[in-house]
Amino acid sequence: MIATLHTHAAILSTGDELVMGQLQDSNTRWLAERLTERGIRVAEGAVVGDDAGALVATLRRLCSAAPLVVMSGGLGATDGDLTRQAVCTLTGDTLITDAAAAASLGAYLRSRGRELTARQLRQAQRPSRSEPLINSVGTAPGLHAVVGSTDLFCLPGPPGELRPMWRDHVAPLLRPDPSHAVRAHLLYAAGIAEADAADRLKALTVRGSDVTVNMTASGGILTIRARAEGLQTAELSARFEQTLAAVRDALGRHRFAEAPASDAPPVEALCRAVLEALKDRGETLATVESCTGGMLGQLLTAIPGSSASYSGGLVTYSNELKTVFASVPASTLDAHGAVSRQTALAMAEGALRRTGAHHALSITGVAGPDGGSAEKPVGTVWIARVSASLPADVRCFRFTGDRADVRARSCSGALTMLLFALKGAEPGRLLWQHVP
Repeated sequence: MIATLHTHAAILSTGDELVMGQLQDSNTRWLAERLTERGIRVAEGAVVGDDAGALVATLRRLCSAAPLVVMSGGLGATDGDLTRQAVCTLTGDTLITDAAAAASLGAYLRSRGRELTARQLRQAQRPSRSEPLINSVGTAPGLHAVVGSTDLFCLPGPPGELRPMWRDHVAPLLRPDPSHAVRAHLLYAAGIAEADAADRLKALTVRGSDVTVNMTASGGILTIRARAEGLQTAELSARFEQTLAAVRDALGRHRFAEAPASDAPPVEALCRAVLEALKDRGETLATVESCTGGMLGQLLTAIPGSSASYSGGLVTYSNELKTVFASVPASTLDAHGAVSRQTALAMAEGALRRTGAHHALSITGVAGPDGGSAEKPVGTVWIARVSASLPADVRCFRFTGDRADVRARSCSGALTMLLFALKGAEPGRLLWQHVP
């Protein structure tokens, strides 16, 4: 029985692959959002490698500082999976083989034509005074141990296993302080530089208040995070709502979506906003891409239900296919080149004609690292938006960053151009837009 209120928590991720940067730690972010949703403040997030001494020392420190610690990783069958033994060392416990976990593990493996080996059986071990957490989609059970007055939950590293285990076995055991409120809200903006947005929001981003606002940028999209923490009072709630209203007003036409919380990348919010706007109008979109190689179409089709508004796309990487599939005149390519206003416009017009969609977006540019020139340096991208019932819009951008950045920012730029058009808003000069 959990007696201590979970007023705050610490998150620990383990694995050499995280410390060395070979794998991104998405679990910490996801767990932090889930804890915040429940009104539990995250006081610290830590990462340690596959080192028994460092793992025990970090666990001891975190458990002495927070009433709740959630750990991910180290529960597999390899020699680098040290979580079970670390918990034993921390609590002075011994490892036992859990009979129910061993039977479940054996049945799981046999159903896939595999045998339960001695190494696999390690995953059924647990400290004798801990409780196993059933893994409904994988082989490694989780653990719940009590360290002094701290609840320690150890979850598998793979997100596809961690998230169901959290939902089914950890979330029901949480005890947030009912008198303490933690509220968070996300607002998304596009087409505006981070520095310009910061100037608009500067009066709201002063630290030291129980309502805070901060901002991050990714791929040309800004994510503004508003957060309130303190005694659960009507006054705090009112200040939080007033802050949200002020952020909306400051961002103006650049704000395109909001959410209480999300573990999805910001570009997904932009794709959803575009698809929803198209659906509301009963219209469709086609794409034709050169330097992005189908990335824009991939982002759109990753959204469930996108087929209602996205007709499909063409990938015309070579000049020959720009002519064959997008109907770009060879004379246009000869006179102006593939990376030009004229070619971008012809690509979008060709896609509109060939697909019968209501709107078409085209992207053609120099993603790098090679291929640039003094006139068209790496990062030069032309984007066109052509619509059946709206004037065409063709813009040149000079995106910064490496090849991946240029391609991602090209997609965000194209979606931003279309979203402004669908909402009937004048975008003005957009982020990274270049006037030749």
